[in-house]
Amino acid sequence: FQIVGSGVGSRFLERMHLRAKEVSGKHPAKLEMERLVQNPGRYFQKLSSFKGEDEKIDFIRLSLSYPNVSIEIQKVLATDPEYGVRLTVAQNPNVSVEILKVLSTDPDLDVRSAVAENPKVSTEILEVLSKDPDSGVRNAVARNPKVLMEIQRILSKDPNYSVRLAVAENPNVSLEILEVLAKDKEYYVRWGVAMNPKVSLEILKVLSKDPS
Repeated sequence: FQIVGSGVGSRFLERMHLRAKEVSGKHPAKLEMERLVQNPGRYFQKLSSFKGEDEKIDFIRLSLSYPNVSIEIQKVLATDPEYGVRLTVAQNPNVSVEILKVLSTDPDLDVRSAVAENPKVSTEILEVLSKDPDSGVRNAVARNPKVLMEIQRILSKDPNYSVRLAVAENPNVSLEILEVLAKDKEYYVRWGVAMNPKVSLEILKVLSKDPS
């Protein structure tokens, strides 16, 4: 005010207050990203400006942290030829269930596993992935707290012990299934049962006499 005078200074402060109201206290960069994730044309133009793969992935990861990402943008990213892009989409908790369904049939097992681990995945998708030919994907399904009891029961008989172990460690597994897994031939599975916070005193008594 001493330099520019009270008149100019007052007008300057008034403009600052008006601008602050316009952005609602948000950083201009955040506002720009919010607009960008709703505009597929501008979004992919911006994405194409990144030369390095890491920069591209970082931008996608940041943009997907916004809950209002256009479904059109999600669809294109979910079918990107780059495995890293599809994996980033599959790992994001803000991605739509519709997109997770698309990614559940991805040729890459890491992408399918990420879908199974995603907290937003539906029980229907988990049921499909529980029949995946890759044990790593079935393992991810078995660890998901949302997996239904009938699927847990099926996976508790999986030929791969790591899948049975994942069922044994699931905090939402039923006592009925823990009782079955407490008699599993594989030491690690029985160990997983003993470590489960849901295990009953009766099961622990049985396991206390385990030969291992």
